[in-house]
This record gives sequence, C-alpha cells and structure tokens, in this order.
Amino acid sequence: MGKLYTLSIEKEMLEKFKDIHLTGIIVKNLKVKSINPNFFEPYISGLNELYKQQDVTENEEVKKWRNIYKEMGLKPSKYHCSFESILRRYLKGFNFLGINNVVDSYNSVSLLHQKCIGGYDLDKIQNKITLRFAKEGETCLPIGASEPISLSKNSVVYADEEKVLCSYWNYRDSEYTKITENTKNSIFFIDEIDATPKKGKNAIKDLANLLKDTCDAQIIYQFELSNEYPTNYFEV
Repeated sequence: MGKLYTLSIEKEMLEKFKDIHLTGIIVKNLKVKSINPNFFEPYISGLNELYKQQDVTENEEVKKWRNIYKEMGLKPSKYHCSFESILRRYLKGFNFLGINNVVDSYNSVSLLHQKCIGGYDLDKIQNKITLRFAKEGETCLPIGASEPISLSKNSVVYADEEKVLCSYWNYRDSEYTKITENTKNSIFFIDEIDATPKKGKNAIKDLANLLKDTCDAQIIYQFELSNEYPTNYFEV
C-alpha cells in the first residue's frame, strides 16, 4: 500500500469564501530537468495577442485576487498573487521560463488560462494538506529567501500538519516543498474564487497534457475541492 493523503478546505474558509473552488492533479514519476524555453513557444504563441496593451491592474482575475489580498490585510500593490507576478514579468519583457520543465509548464498554463497555479514536492509533505487560515505565530520561508514571513491570523495558507506550504494563499511557495530535479511525485493546485470552475478544469487538463510532454509524467488522480465537496483523499 502507498501513503494515504487527505485534502481539505477549512470550514472557516468555506464560510468566508463561499465560491472557492480548487482543482488539481497528483503526478508520479516526474523527470524534472532544465529545458530549452523555445520548447514552449508553440504553446504560448498567443500570449502577445491575449495581453495586448493590457494594464495589469485592469485584468479581471488580478482584480479578484487584489480584493482577497486586501481582506487578508495586505497591500495589493506590494503583495501579488502568483498569476499577477508572472503576468507582470511577461508584460515587462522578462523571461518567466528557465526554472525547470515542471515549473515552466505550470507558469505557462497560468498565463494562458489566467489562473493561479501552485506545485509542490509531494514526498516532502505530511499526510494532510489543508487550505486554512494561519495560526498565530506561524511562519513561511519563501523560495530563495533568507528570512521567514510571519503570518497573521487573517492570512490564508496551504499547510500540512507540520508546516506552511505557501504564504498568503498563492503569494510565495515554501523553500521546503519546492519542485527540484530530485522531485519524483508532485501535487498541483489551481485556485478559483468565483463560480467558474470550468476554467480551472480546462487549465488542469492543459497542465496534465503539458507535464506528460515535458517530463513523462504519470497523472494518477484529479481532484476538486469546494463548499459542496470540502474533502478528498488519494494514495501514492
């Protein structure tokens, strides 16, 4: 038998964000490696037209997340959701590719579908993954940071039983569970905060196909979490 995992959204989260919808996949046998960014050119060729002459702050998905970040007590001009961060890099002409084939894949899908996507090394996560409000005194060490972020009780986090996996819902992923060339099994989340789960389903389908192409991934499970179905289970 494999390791049994539980996925859930905290009751208090569901009460505050009634339209929350998480879509995701569980992936085995990843082959994580560097990849030529040109590989993604056919896939992302429509980005120029999609974001032609667009102001970041006028993007509808960005607006939704900025409101959420305000509710967490954060300044939206300083703290950006993952989609806004990638979009800003793209619009400024900075390369958002070049990390590894897995991260480049979900960043590309994030831009194409205008959704926040996160990915984590499943073997570095305990048995229970929860989207919840932070506990007093909790911290998160972001990827590449030297100092941890101190989280308030208004902060939303992904966490297992021992640690925070991502700060401020989808702001900065943890150094401890980042995807590296040693990662074999992984979990991916797409965050939605309105009643349009079909967009997330389309995005996760594209992500699954891209991961198969770029790293020979084996997709073993697809899941959804919402007010209607706040808990799910899977085994790896």
